Amino acid sequence: MRSEKKVDCDIDAVAVSGEPAYEVEFSFCSLVTKPQQFREMVSSFRRAGFDESNSEYLYIDNTNGNSDSAYSGLNRLARFARGEYLIFCHQDVVAIDGPDALRTAISDLTERDPLWSIAANAGCNEDNCYFYLNDPNFVSVGSVRRPSVKVMSVDENFIVLKREAQIGFSVDLEGFHLYGTDLVTQARLRGRTAYIVDFRVEHLSSGKLDSGFYDACAKLEDKYAKAFNNQRVTTTCTSLDLGTTTGPGRRRRIRNLERGVGFERKSAKLLKVIRGWSSGYTVELDGQRFSYPREVSVSTFRSLRKGKYEQERLELIKRHLPEDLPNIVLGASFGVICGLARHSLQTDTRQIVVEKDPALIDLCARNASLGKDHTNTLVLNCTISYPEAATKDKAPSLAVEGDEDLIKSRAPSRQLNHAGVSASSLGKILQDGSLTGYYSLICNIGGMELDLIDCDRSALSRCRLLILALHPRHYYQRDELVSTLVKKLEAQGFEIVEALGNNIAAKAP
Repeated sequence: MRSEKKVDCDIDAVAVSGEPAYEVEFSFCSLVTKPQQFREMVSSFRRAGFDESNSEYLYIDNTNGNSDSAYSGLNRLARFARGEYLIFCHQDVVAIDGPDALRTAISDLTERDPLWSIAANAGCNEDNCYFYLNDPNFVSVGSVRRPSVKVMSVDENFIVLKREAQIGFSVDLEGFHLYGTDLVTQARLRGRTAYIVDFRVEHLSSGKLDSGFYDACAKLEDKYAKAFNNQRVTTTCTSLDLGTTTGPGRRRRIRNLERGVGFERKSAKLLKVIRGWSSGYTVELDGQRFSYPREVSVSTFRSLRKGKYEQERLELIKRHLPEDLPNIVLGASFGVICGLARHSLQTDTRQIVVEKDPALIDLCARNASLGKDHTNTLVLNCTISYPEAATKDKAPSLAVEGDEDLIKSRAPSRQLNHAGVSASSLGKILQDGSLTGYYSLICNIGGMELDLIDCDRSALSRCRLLILALHPRHYYQRDELVSTLVKKLEAQGFEIVEALGNNIAAKAP
């Protein structure tokens, strides 16, 4: 607060006490290369309650080439901002929560740690990463809110900076990567802290690790090598060695850049073949020995051997799958998931397994009934398809042209057939299987769940537990959001009880 009272001496000066008065509560600051995305972003936040009564929206026009980098541009926007809290926000973010949710998070942080200066929805502390948002790789849904976590780096899609902290981005760095980590580092140097809070938005992309990213990593390390003792800082997409320029993080990034995306070492491929041959292409999971295809990738083979294959979905199955209800598995792959689910069911409980790839059916059938009476397991080779939903599609506006990670392929997310395999629906599968009562459903069908929820409501009305793998990239291509899908589920009576990675467990009364 500014006081007009003058000191008792013959000078023209103003005495200041308390805290300054801010003209607005929130200042949204964005760099714009795609105006349509930015319009969608602003409109969504205004609809959520960040309107003219509490917020302003500032941007830098980078449509004709990047006139400002993230470092220089956001510093410049911060100088023009009038808000108590500066929100650095990507243009491809869509609001879910409103201002009350953000105020609650800020209030809780202030009570817990008055020295906080940065709040974001994704970030890392040591080896633990936290994602409190929806994006192509993670979802945060349901009524349960997670506690705030102190971190050493934050993702840049949505950052709240307390203006009173008086920190900014480095002026000797440039580019569009790692400026969140830089901001947290600047805060730490001032004795300030950063947190991840459960404030939810929908981020329509997950970024890309190109040569510019690796160059930004090296420059950030070079800068802080002069200021810090050697320490490792984990971010949501890499690890940095601050205080040195010869750390293992840099060596690993250079090696990965040289190898390229999808690189698999020849020795790893050979080891996969040797171990596969010696084990009969089987692996033990939860005390059961499953078979796997010879052509699985090295990464899938490693996850199988380490017991981490589809770990998040399996955790939901173990915690929530009813043992006495018939179970449907849509998108069974080579049968590991349904085989482990089978062991969570009572011996005489039925399970129907659906897989669209004919080459996997025999393997899927063996794994699906492993160690149990196979007469209670039915394996079907068909695709899940809803032709009536195709007429509802419209030109996508969320995934704007140029988002390579969203539109690498403009092939439709729904496939009406797979190499001549017959098409079916959840309702038809229930009918053909003579399942007239309640059941549980495990579903991983590559985006087709949008159509299933829209077009198969009668069949879903008898589902008591739904374990669903979400596919945000497909939703964004079709102008849909994860939050929209969740609302549709809730409208049908489902309550989301847990979310892990891109998997949710939802119960109906």
